[in-house]
Amino acid sequence: MTTLLEQFLVPVDRFSFSDTQFKQLEATCLAQKEATEYHKITSYSSIAMSEKGFVMQRFRFTKPALRKYCQELCKKLYPLIITLLEDDTNQNSTALVVDLLNRVAAARGKKLMNWSFIVDTRKMAIIGLVSPRYYSVSNTELLRHVSEYMSKDVALGFHDGTLHHRRMSMRFLTGKPVFTLPVRASVVEPYFAGFYFANSETGDCAIHACQTLVRGMTKGAATSMAKDDSGWLPHVKTKSFVQKLFELIDSTRIRPEKIRLVRAQLLRMKETRLGFTPENHQRLFDKFLVKLQAGGLTADVARSLMTRAVVEGSYAFEKLRPQDAVKVAATKRTFYDLFTAMTLESRRLPPVDREVVEGLAYRLLDGKFLFS
Repeated sequence: MTTLLEQFLVPVDRFSFSDTQFKQLEATCLAQKEATEYHKITSYSSIAMSEKGFVMQRFRFTKPALRKYCQELCKKLYPLIITLLEDDTNQNSTALVVDLLNRVAAARGKKLMNWSFIVDTRKMAIIGLVSPRYYSVSNTELLRHVSEYMSKDVALGFHDGTLHHRRMSMRFLTGKPVFTLPVRASVVEPYFAGFYFANSETGDCAIHACQTLVRGMTKGAATSMAKDDSGWLPHVKTKSFVQKLFELIDSTRIRPEKIRLVRAQLLRMKETRLGFTPENHQRLFDKFLVKLQAGGLTADVARSLMTRAVVEGSYAFEKLRPQDAVKVAATKRTFYDLFTAMTLESRRLPPVDREVVEGLAYRLLDGKFLFS
């Protein structure tokens, strides 16, 4: 049985692509581009919603587009709309939502004149809202330029990609490890370095290029998402867009001296324990939760990754057995285990949330968060 929220909104696209599926990523981005139209807002009739929730008599919102629309009209509007749509016990919820949106649009809609709805004609869905200054860079266009740049460096290859709504992210990595870390005896763990790219066709973010580091054993990553560590190119029209993009990529390439510092930091993290004792276990665990949430993680994600760090460690042979005591095992856990938990936890999250966790892992690695 579908909920009222699911009936009112169009579901967003979600795709993942492995290292052998670059052509599939290209084809999916091209199909999305060909189905994209811009509908300029010229009057109240451009934004008025029918009693069944259609705009311009034929389009429904996706959830990200509804959020953007509400935030531009009134910042506190969106939480109220979602609360009403999640109330399946009230048969009048749809009518209340439509009436509320239309009242606010009538009162404040002038600020959206000459803005444009971005529409997916295949799904008959409004997928975005952008201002007149917005310069569209399609994911197809970014893929083409990035491929051109990467073709000049045979050491780099496509690693993975995602499309969530119209937000694309992808990684290009070195084919050979940039360094290894000792595990035990003669076993070593390889690390790979490269670029992480992100772009949105719906005005959600600027074009992003930054450094990424990937663990060979787990595929978990740390990515330099912070604006002081990476590069951003806004969606504003410029004559030298491609040149600026290539300069952006050049500026975020990981240099050899950085690789040496990263490896040294990881080795220090392996040797530095988190500080748990059987006596302080809960108190320190809660303290880490507070620190992680201050770093941008949700309470659920923070608790999940801390539990993972304590229970699983960094390698299969470190995972707790049924007879092991959690408080005793925690005394052996290191900052490397926390780093590992971050990179693994991020893999189960949608792209925007994943970037937050990967970014925090990079800050931990870079000595800018918790471990200096």
